[in-house]
Amino acid sequence: MNDIYDRLLTTKQVSKILNVTPKSLANARYTKTGINITYVKIGKSIRYYGTDVIDYIEQNTHKFDSNKEEEEQ
Repeated sequence: MNDIYDRLLTTKQVSKILNVTPKSLANARYTKTGINITYVKIGKSIRYYGTDVIDYIEQNTHKFDSNKEEEEQ
């Protein structure tokens, strides 16, 4: 996955990485809600920087801490 950092990715490629449909990404761009990843518009083509996709994944990764749950009980 390291090779995607410096690449511009298509909507189809990003949808495969995130396991969502290309339509979900299009809806997110249109409504400006949900999957919030900066994109580049080149003519009619949409591209995403690989680094932005990785950042999105990292920002939306939540780690389970079993000790925290025990403390709350």
